[in-house]
Amino acid sequence: MSEMERLRAGIDRQDERILAAAAARRELARQLGQVKARLGLPVVQPAREARLEERWRRRALELGLPAEQALALLDLLLVAGRGVQGSG
Repeated sequence: MSEMERLRAGIDRQDERILAAAAARRELARQLGQVKARLGLPVVQPAREARLEERWRRRALELGLPAEQALALLDLLLVAGRGVQGSG
């Protein structure tokens, strides 16, 4: 296996982990949506999202990632979560 193939295989493994984590997160968001509905709470909770954004920004910087890229990923996850909770 060439160096390029080895590196691409590593990327492919990470992609699989990312997809599995996204699917697990989506399922948790779906369940959370059911709880929110039962409690009469809104799907979108701005204070929670603000805390998530701050945590993601801080963690991205700790990991050496551009905060803008991490926040773009978080935004995709939040949109998916809202969609599965009924506010897409």
